[in-house]
Amino acid sequence: MSLTALQQPIHPVPSFYKYVLAFMFAVDEINKNPDILPNMTLGYHVTDSCNNVNKALENVLQILSGPGNIIPNYSCFNKDILMGVIGDQSSKTSLQIIKLLSIYGLIQISYGATDPLLTDKKMYLSFFQTLPSDQTQYLAIAKLLRYFNWTWIGVCASDDDGGHTQTQELRKQAEVFDICIEFVIQLQTDDIGMEGIIHEKKRETFKNSESKILILCGTISFLTVRFIEEQSIAGHVKTLVIPSGSNIHIVSSVKLKASYHGSLVFLPPKIMIPNLRTFLEEVSLENRPNDSTLEHILLVYRSCKPSNPMLQIVAEEYYPHKLRDCNKTLKLQNIPPNHYYTKAFGTTYHVYQSVYAMAHALHEVLFHMNRKVSRKPMLKIPVSQCSDDCPPGYRRNLAKVKQKCCFQCIECSDGEISNETDKASCYRCNEDQWPNDKHQCVPKAIEFLSYSDSISLIITIITLLLFLKTSAILGIFILFRDTPVVKATNQSLSFILLVSIMLSFLCVFLFLGRPIRVTCMLRQTSFGIIFTVAISSILAKTILVYTAFKATKPGSPWRKCIGVKITNCLVFVCSLIQVMISIVWLSISPPFPESNTDLYAEKIILQCNEGSVVAFSIIMGYMGFLAAVSFMAAFLARNLPDSFNEAKNITFSMLVVCSVWVAFIPAYMSVTGKNTVLVEIFAIISSSVGILSCIFFPKCYIIILRPDFNSKGNLLKCKSIQ
Repeated sequence: MSLTALQQPIHPVPSFYKYVLAFMFAVDEINKNPDILPNMTLGYHVTDSCNNVNKALENVLQILSGPGNIIPNYSCFNKDILMGVIGDQSSKTSLQIIKLLSIYGLIQISYGATDPLLTDKKMYLSFFQTLPSDQTQYLAIAKLLRYFNWTWIGVCASDDDGGHTQTQELRKQAEVFDICIEFVIQLQTDDIGMEGIIHEKKRETFKNSESKILILCGTISFLTVRFIEEQSIAGHVKTLVIPSGSNIHIVSSVKLKASYHGSLVFLPPKIMIPNLRTFLEEVSLENRPNDSTLEHILLVYRSCKPSNPMLQIVAEEYYPHKLRDCNKTLKLQNIPPNHYYTKAFGTTYHVYQSVYAMAHALHEVLFHMNRKVSRKPMLKIPVSQCSDDCPPGYRRNLAKVKQKCCFQCIECSDGEISNETDKASCYRCNEDQWPNDKHQCVPKAIEFLSYSDSISLIITIITLLLFLKTSAILGIFILFRDTPVVKATNQSLSFILLVSIMLSFLCVFLFLGRPIRVTCMLRQTSFGIIFTVAISSILAKTILVYTAFKATKPGSPWRKCIGVKITNCLVFVCSLIQVMISIVWLSISPPFPESNTDLYAEKIILQCNEGSVVAFSIIMGYMGFLAAVSFMAAFLARNLPDSFNEAKNITFSMLVVCSVWVAFIPAYMSVTGKNTVLVEIFAIISSSVGILSCIFFPKCYIIILRPDFNSKGNLLKCKSIQ
């Protein structure tokens, strides 16, 4: 029974030789373990594919045929059985090897291939790998970039199939996560003549790039490392993201760490194999005297003379340094650590585990890479974006940009917000919310003239006091209804007027509190009707004074106009008109409560919508018309010799009413919110107080304080006491 390992050094590369050593160590360890494949001995063939497809297929056919000439479909082995092949490290050679091996039903386990095609079990049922595919790996890388918001990146790839394939996979995954690639630099994987291979244009591309993050794809060679170091020393610093399966030891030596500025590496599991490490560190010509590969490595890296004279002649011509005699005890670990590193296992670990996987005959991948990203806390996460993030309150603008990762930030329009960083668009808050300074939608404050407001408390106290005072005046007039002062001013009209004023004060409470449908429908119509009754009573009083003077002349026809029925009829008709207007208003387009969300950004105004502005204007205009007529009539009758200056008192009261309501119109139109309610309440109270003070206070003064004037003898001689 035998295992086969395929290796691909271009020239003696100690890191690749380390994989061969790990392969042989694992086979020897399994052979000594009685719990694995008991009574069987594993053998192996080690061949070098040289990263060449033709060479790899030739080697496989040679192994399948056995010693001698290659004979397809024929094996010269007598009793040894080929279990499978471990390798190759390259995806392009592994793809061709498995196509050949699948014909024979043999298993292949690769410790380095990552092409996503190899994960298709319908096509490659017997192929297994110890590394995740490029698709999985670059999906993880894209998520990592998105997590750190690195949306503007560069790529440094090897100029081979692996580099091209991985670059395309990275492009595909980056597109999904809205990550843009600024540049792609492709470098040769051959280390010889590295300074001349790197084209000046590639250096300029790297130098002029704005992205701070560099993703490595494909094979990480010494040329790649040298190129990155060179740019870092020149001040063109990049933070690297290195996929798993790379030659991590190349960039992990103490000498080179400073050039990589907190770079992130997808590391394999940190599992050490102590016996293997000891074995690798003790390798020397003393314990491997017939190992020509080891002898060649020591020749190249330690200038040791080889035992083969022909090789020595070639080496002296090819290598510029002088060869020397080396002690057989010289260990392989004495060469520079960037070429042969044994402190941590990368691909070496996968080779070792591949042998164990094959030995256990498992047809599935037993070991997967655990991704672990670590970062020192004194290290600062770099920023790599084409454009700065748009802060909350701003949105992206993709107009006139070459790539979607490059954009401008435009402030959100009034009433719109974006409460997260780097939003593509703004949005409006709900009607019951508003955007605050922190770019958050918060509930709007609800505003109305509440009973709990201090101004409402003051209005309530004032209104109740005026209502009580008016009630007291009504009580006085009822108590002294048979006195000349009360009789001379028409008892019934005085009582109607006082009751109307009392009700006007009570109408104020319809304007306080949260607006509801009932209060909205009653507040304007109730006050309009009640105050119309009051104005109509005053108009009737004025006409009564005028007709009374005209009726004193002998044979005057005005005598027929004097009487309670006439004045009451006038009050009824004038009031009925206002009632009809109110009924039509409430029938066609009644007032209703509404939430005004447009007036203020930060609050909702609960108010009464008057429904029909025309109807509201007619009601207010009709009251103004009656007040104006009453004022004109009283003004014309002010100098008539009436009792107790009734006409003059009415003139002053109407002057107050007209002044208040004329001032009300511009004030009502210029204020908003609950201030409109306050303006109307002020007009109601002021006009009612004006009527009460001008008409009734002088009479109360005579009734209470000057009863000597309240007599029939002084009725016609009464003068104004104001």
